[in-house]
Amino acid sequence: MNRDERLAYRWAAAGSRHAADLRERAREARKAGYKRIVLGGHSYGAAIALEAASERGIADAVIAVAPNHDSDNCGGMGASGYGSTWLQSQLVNALEDLASPRVVLAAPGGDECLGPELAEGSYKNALVASGSSFVLLDDAMPIRGRKAGRTRQFDAWYGECLLDFVGSGEAARAGESVCPLPDPVPTFLLPASYTPPSPTGPNSLVGAWGGEYFVGSRGVRNFCMFIEEEYEDGFKARTAFGAGSERVLSMETYTRIFYRFGGDREFVYDKNKYRMTVFDDPDRRELELAIRTASGAGYHFYLTRGCKLVEDRPRVG
Repeated sequence: MNRDERLAYRWAAAGSRHAADLRERAREARKAGYKRIVLGGHSYGAAIALEAASERGIADAVIAVAPNHDSDNCGGMGASGYGSTWLQSQLVNALEDLASPRVVLAAPGGDECLGPELAEGSYKNALVASGSSFVLLDDAMPIRGRKAGRTRQFDAWYGECLLDFVGSGEAARAGESVCPLPDPVPTFLLPASYTPPSPTGPNSLVGAWGGEYFVGSRGVRNFCMFIEEEYEDGFKARTAFGAGSERVLSMETYTRIFYRFGGDREFVYDKNKYRMTVFDDPDRRELELAIRTASGAGYHFYLTRGCKLVEDRPRVG
């Protein structure tokens, strides 16, 4: 039995059974009085949702994020199905067979669990062939990787559009609907109305401080600290973490209060097992930052005045 045959056998033995079970649950929900049935999932669950929706009347909409017909196929070249054409062809077949009026497919670039990329347009052509109304979020997204659909920026940039699409009361029309890309692409996930603080003087910490640090296979992560208020014993800051050079990390933004600790120029934010320590130099031209995460990982880097708030240009693929 070759690799493709093993993958097909595993899906026939387990995946198809899960899809049949999901269909039955959808029928029961419909009988119980639910007017709209939306199937959704991530990875293996997304593949199951797509396969279940091949029967007309089962689903009013499907949301499939990074679908993968083999739950064990992750980890690159060492994975059981990596390099196989079966996974991609099975996904394309599932898309072509859809009988759901509306479909959302999030298939980000850099999905290490799906294997080699398909030819450009393969997913779109399959969705067009299904006759469904669809939104396709593919490698044009400025978010990459297996977990793209689980990031905060995915929710912020696409969530409202996808809810409007799935929840529309209008009759579905075959063809593509578009959820636009953010333009320009923000470097940090800040409120739309947020105005970064301006320096109040050379001897003040108030203002934006930026830097970056290495996070292994996820690349170099950009960081900005917006110090909004300075007190006698500390300061208030909004700390913003970017998606990193590989664009696979969830953007995070927090408001934190730092207090003096140890020396006059050492400030600490400490909660549970997470700790950030800021050391400012006498001239206040540079800040030294140490981060210890709850998992015990440590990062040490420097910040200088100023932060770039948008990318130079969107990156495609």
